[in-house]
Amino acid sequence: MYLVGNHTENNPATMKLLFLLSFLLCALMAAAAGKYSCPACPANYLPVCGTDGKTYANECALECTVAPRVKVARQGEC
Repeated sequence: MYLVGNHTENNPATMKLLFLLSFLLCALMAAAAGKYSCPACPANYLPVCGTDGKTYANECALECTVAPRVKVARQGEC
């Protein structure tokens, strides 16, 4: 239910659309916040192996991944 003028509406299709739009807006804002909080990483190649089993060029590149739970498993390639 949502308020329109002086009365309320209960249209499931409209509610789904509003929910999806608000979810999309939140997702876009979160992605934008993540983009700008990460510094530019140096181009040096000092590989590290992440806990996700992927090799990253350096620790900065790992920390700037979109998966915030990825940590350094060990120095060097996986």
